[in-house]
Amino acid sequence: MGSGKWEVGSGKSIIRIVVWVLAIATLGWIIFLLIPKFNPQLELLAWHFSLKNPSMTIPILLAISSIIILILSLRSGKWEVGSGKWEILFKGFILCIISFDLLYFGMKYNPMTPREWLFPETPSLNFLTDKLDREPPFRIVALDRILPPNTNLVYRLQSVEGYESLHSARYHDFMKELVSPDVYHNWIDIFSRANRRFLQLLNVKYVLADRELRGEDLRLVYDGEIKIYEDLRAYPRAWIVSEAKVLKTKEEIFEELKSPDFDPRKTVILEGGIRNQGLRLPTSHFPLPTSKIVEYQPEKVVVEADLSQAGFLVLSDSYYPGWKVFVDGIENNILRANYIMRAVKLSPGQHQVEFIYDPSSFKLGLYISLSTLFLITILMAYALFKSFS
Repeated sequence: MGSGKWEVGSGKSIIRIVVWVLAIATLGWIIFLLIPKFNPQLELLAWHFSLKNPSMTIPILLAISSIIILILSLRSGKWEVGSGKWEILFKGFILCIISFDLLYFGMKYNPMTPREWLFPETPSLNFLTDKLDREPPFRIVALDRILPPNTNLVYRLQSVEGYESLHSARYHDFMKELVSPDVYHNWIDIFSRANRRFLQLLNVKYVLADRELRGEDLRLVYDGEIKIYEDLRAYPRAWIVSEAKVLKTKEEIFEELKSPDFDPRKTVILEGGIRNQGLRLPTSHFPLPTSKIVEYQPEKVVVEADLSQAGFLVLSDSYYPGWKVFVDGIENNILRANYIMRAVKLSPGQHQVEFIYDPSSFKLGLYISLSTLFLITILMAYALFKSFS
């Protein structure tokens, strides 16, 4: 009698929890659908939660199926099973739903699918990958989604586009304000409205398109299943400037970058760490400074620089906490340049500059993991000792 009351009470409690969860989920869903009315820029975010999005179909069906399973399981205690047929069907239904839920996410990424089916080799991609070991580091941009998001990573091609649930807010602002309006909360996408000036600043040397493009110093280098253009004005990945200007706010920086009088080949915009408000060097009487990338890895970049007078080495990779810079083996101050890039001040002469990613958070996590492993090992050894003593 007591167990029967417990089952009824626990069933009602579970139903209350489910009702509350559904109510909260429905409220959140409605809020997301109403977001564009208050902020039109978040229309894409709202679309992800609308019934027009095919990706919402499966989660809704799984939610309904889960509710049906819950109701049936709560009522199963009251059923008098004269035959095992209904019980077998019920368990089979549960097994199918759980299996589908577990396997659905990986259906698009079946590891048994041959790699060449997912990432085929095409003449245009081979054209670009052949240049990776023969040219200094470069970036690409694929207009009109010629390459699916992040596919370039498989081919070792570096792109300014991509899809990520979380990406740098500064990079988003830079792309949205200066490069292209086709940038969303988690999707850096570029169409024909891209501003070439800032793509050049980001070291975009090759532009992939499915149509003819026109522009000064834009040379067609491949004409096949797609067209590939080389931007002859693209900046190198690293270069040296002789002038620096310190600004404080994002608005001031963007205003300066957009100014037709601003020349990134001569001036770098800094946000702090430099006392001099400007540095102007008479380069007409001195050899032009040079820089060369001798090693480029995801966590390490080595640049050889030769300056006749003091200047700044600018690297068009993202500034991010955890990066350190060493000049001739001595750690130096890494500066935030042009809102999203890295820079370091150099004295006259030949230098080897190393940018190394060495975040303290990784070391802290490593120490915690090793300490936990050591503690678990001690506890297991003690438990075994006690069991045999």
